[in-house]
Amino acid sequence: MTKQQPRTRRPIRALPRWLPGAVLLALTLAPRPAGAAKVHVAAGTRIEVRADAAPTPNDVVVRGTLRDDVGSPIASSHVAISFHGQDGNGPALALPWPKKCPGTARGAVDAHEPHVAPDEYVVDTDAQGSFCFETSLPVARAVMKLSYQGSPLYDATDAESPVDIARPAIVLSFDPEPTVVSLDRPIYSALLRVIAPGINKNGWRVKLSDEKNRPLGSADVDPDGLCRVDVATSDLAGPGLGELRASLEVGAAPLADAAHVVERHARMDLEVEVEDDRPGGVPEDGIVVALRVRSSRGPAASGSIEAKLGDRTVGAAVVRDGVARVAMTFASTRNTSATVSMRYLPDAPWWEPSPPLFVKLAIHPPSAWRRAPLFVLALAVAAWMLRESYLSRLRGRPAKTRAPVRQAEPRPIQVVRQRPADQGWTGRVFDAHETHALAGAQVSIVVKSFPGADGDRSIGARTVTDAAGHFELRPEPITGKAVIRIEAPLHATLEQALPPPSELSIPLIARRRKLLDRLVAWAAAEWGAWDGAREPTPEQVAGRAARRPARGTAGVDRAAAVETWARAVESTAFGPGAVDEQAERKVTSLEPPK
Repeated sequence: MTKQQPRTRRPIRALPRWLPGAVLLALTLAPRPAGAAKVHVAAGTRIEVRADAAPTPNDVVVRGTLRDDVGSPIASSHVAISFHGQDGNGPALALPWPKKCPGTARGAVDAHEPHVAPDEYVVDTDAQGSFCFETSLPVARAVMKLSYQGSPLYDATDAESPVDIARPAIVLSFDPEPTVVSLDRPIYSALLRVIAPGINKNGWRVKLSDEKNRPLGSADVDPDGLCRVDVATSDLAGPGLGELRASLEVGAAPLADAAHVVERHARMDLEVEVEDDRPGGVPEDGIVVALRVRSSRGPAASGSIEAKLGDRTVGAAVVRDGVARVAMTFASTRNTSATVSMRYLPDAPWWEPSPPLFVKLAIHPPSAWRRAPLFVLALAVAAWMLRESYLSRLRGRPAKTRAPVRQAEPRPIQVVRQRPADQGWTGRVFDAHETHALAGAQVSIVVKSFPGADGDRSIGARTVTDAAGHFELRPEPITGKAVIRIEAPLHATLEQALPPPSELSIPLIARRRKLLDRLVAWAAAEWGAWDGAREPTPEQVAGRAARRPARGTAGVDRAAAVETWARAVESTAFGPGAVDEQAERKVTSLEPPK
């Protein structure tokens, strides 16, 4: 106690100057509770690469893929590549401007040009995590070094591969190139050719797989370099975009590969749902026929059915769960039967329509009220005689205004769940009415320009949906108000304010359906509610405009314009051709003002 007493009475100014800083440092470095610690784990990565001698002397073709530790491709990432001497320890070789990679599959996306530096290339991986280019080397043997710098989600990685262009070039290709695979046939035969001058091909074998690397079959290469791989179409995925990948192997060593984008097609067959009862009814009231729409892969999930009597469209219906209920309306005749043709209208090129189905309808006579013209005439005369009393009453009342009919608009983009800011945007693009996935749709983040400026100011990020309609956009620094834009060839473009990084559900309206919706909305705004619960067909809109033109030259001209527009909507919406942006714009330009 006697030794501690003097220290407690020392003046405060005598404290060491370093004491406050030491206390602050100790508090900063003090361990925190384990429950508050945040751990971020990045996925491991690897680079798979192969360099083959090109047909051109001194040229080499480099093909590779960037994958994570579970084998999934890493898209839209940078890989740096340099070439060194045979021992790999010398300085990097000077590189010329690269050439386009030979044998690139048609329809491939994100095939960016390599970035050129004096001693290295920087290539961008595509949606499948792959890259490819051709270049010239000043030496026959070298060492290729590759590096990936990593990202917040993936670890960095390096790889090396020897290059020997003195070996004869081995090229594997499809001959002929596949474009359409019919799922209605039991077997699809893929023909391939191997070019390897002066090399014995005994023991060489080609293996075939799909876009998900599922094996489809294999076959030996004959001495002439030809190979035929028979694939059971039951092993292929359903109709849509896909890819055939071929790999040439000797034992377990791969020598060359090739890939090509294909479309898997299936034919849709029609049949009447109730075969033991002949359909029929009064044409003016509508005759309903239920059809089953099926393919070799099961019931149809999308598309529509058009019914025609002669060369006139009398009804249409959307296919849902393999069934379409077509309501047909037309004028009665003295005949007791009529034959209509039913045909399937696909909303994607890989659904092939079958020949038209002809259905014989039993025509029933209209009710007695329809055959009472004298009664109708008497009512008309009575109404004419009493018109003055009714008009005097109506003049004292304000006229009822017709509520404007809003045109059908696409459903907005839905945010499924929020994502961390460093993970960007992901989601699925699908048809707003049929709910099937839209492959090949372009998803972009766009910063709009000031009003009056020409075009967008900048595009922050861009990607394309895969066969399942899925996409992923990496986080990008964005300055200004941005929108997310989704474009597809057969669907209307959709733009909406860019939400925070999240998982999105994006529905698109087919251009074919949008044309019909515009016609129905226009007719409702022009003439009010249509008779009955059904929406008018283009044939009915054109007929009403022709039968009831307003008085005067302007009224006749407007009726002719409406009829022309309705006929254009009918031929485009129900025609066999694809309805793209140009076809939609051409028909929309004919729409008369409301």
